Amino acid sequence: MDEFKDAKRWVTESITEETLISSRPCLVRHICLTADGSNNPIAIIYNGENANSPLRLALACLAKTHFGDCFDLPVYFSRGIYVVISTDITLFTIQYNEEVN
Repeated sequence: MDEFKDAKRWVTESITEETLISSRPCLVRHICLTADGSNNPIAIIYNGENANSPLRLALACLAKTHFGDCFDLPVYFSRGIYVVISTDITLFTIQYNEEVN
């Protein structure tokens, strides 16, 4: 059961609008966005607590598709995670861990 010990530390959260995911330092290991049929959506992920924080990642996908990435090495966010998504994203999912040592 040791393989589940690590899994419990990772939080999976799905959002449909601009959201502060965490205000603590985090590691991100998986991101997925799903688009509706109107435009090519964009998700912008900031290293901090709002959209004035430093830009860390910008992701896009084609309309009527989805994009997912599981990073080989988790991406470190030193000041928290804030996500802005365009209105044509039907679901944005992120997996992160606040237990950063």
